[in-house]
Amino acid sequence: MHLRYLPVSTVAWAAIGYTYGKLIDSSPRLMAQTLAIWAFADSIFLYLANASNLSTTESSRMYAYTNLLTNSITIIALKRLSQLNSVETAAFSCLAFLIFSLRIVNIEVEG
Repeated sequence: MHLRYLPVSTVAWAAIGYTYGKLIDSSPRLMAQTLAIWAFADSIFLYLANASNLSTTESSRMYAYTNLLTNSITIIALKRLSQLNSVETAAFSCLAFLIFSLRIVNIEVEG
């Protein structure tokens, strides 16, 4: 796949992953690849949620759950690949749950 076909967010998250890998003295390439795959999957799920025949509330709820799933899988993968220590794993897990909670609350308030 050529770079121009990738969503911009995928390239941005790859750069963030590479930088983060350098900062924590880990494998920058592995962090970049993992976050790029996460961003690409998340973009696909967002597209599918928006392209579905569901109501706005239901498609937003579907995306919130799939986003939580992709975040969880990414955190587990990074932990298993020894790219995150226990504190980072806990921090990213809390962040993922906070994002999910805020999305659900936002959906309930708007809906």
